Amino acid sequence: MDPKGQIQQCQILNSHHSSYVDDQEICSRQGSHSNNDSDSSFSLAEQEQECKKLLIQSSNEQEMTKRRRGKHGLKYAKINNDQREGLIKQVTSTGCTIKSAAQLLGINFSTAKAIMQIFKKEGRSCKKVIRKNKKRQSQMLKRHQVVTKDQSLEEENEQKNQIDKIAQQMIKQPISVLEDKNKQQLLIIQQLTNQNLLYQGQVSNLFQENVVLTQKYQSLCQQYQQLQNMMQQILMKTQSPLVPFFV
Repeated sequence: MDPKGQIQQCQILNSHHSSYVDDQEICSRQGSHSNNDSDSSFSLAEQEQECKKLLIQSSNEQEMTKRRRGKHGLKYAKINNDQREGLIKQVTSTGCTIKSAAQLLGINFSTAKAIMQIFKKEGRSCKKVIRKNKKRQSQMLKRHQVVTKDQSLEEENEQKNQIDKIAQQMIKQPISVLEDKNKQQLLIIQQLTNQNLLYQGQVSNLFQENVVLTQKYQSLCQQYQQLQNMMQQILMKTQSPLVPFFV
């Protein structure tokens, strides 16, 4: 605690002690006056009880004031924005001290000192405006987060759609490739069948030619045999030896 705060605390304790002593003196005077006055209707016991009640009430009031002022009797007072601005104007424009300005405006010195420290450090004179700004900033951040989340979800959905399209294309492409291959194979089969028909016709023609050639060969063999017989007959007539002719 700073020395000024200690001085204020001592002043508060002295004031409470003086009030407590005054209450005791009042009670003692009432008791002495009642003892001297024989016509009084209150007895000594009743006067003592009243004095005790007064002391209890004063102690209770002192505790309530302590609770209101805080643990050490130096709680900041609640002031409005006009008082804050007035304090700042008094100190900055007139050049008076914080203590004198606080006394003029009815503000605690500790509260005024805290206000001026905040004004010097941050340049602000109102807490509510800052709280509003903080709320606005938090709201803007929340909105920005919501917008970014929506954008990210949209991007994810677009990516998923693109992936699905690519997958469908990949599925369709093999089918189309197989269809093209089947078409090519069908064309090849048709070409081979046509060639087979042509070859079959050529084979039949060759078979017929072979038959004709065999017939010609047989006729030639017969002619050769006839010629050989004729040669033998001629040789026998001439009686000349001849070498046999073998085929």
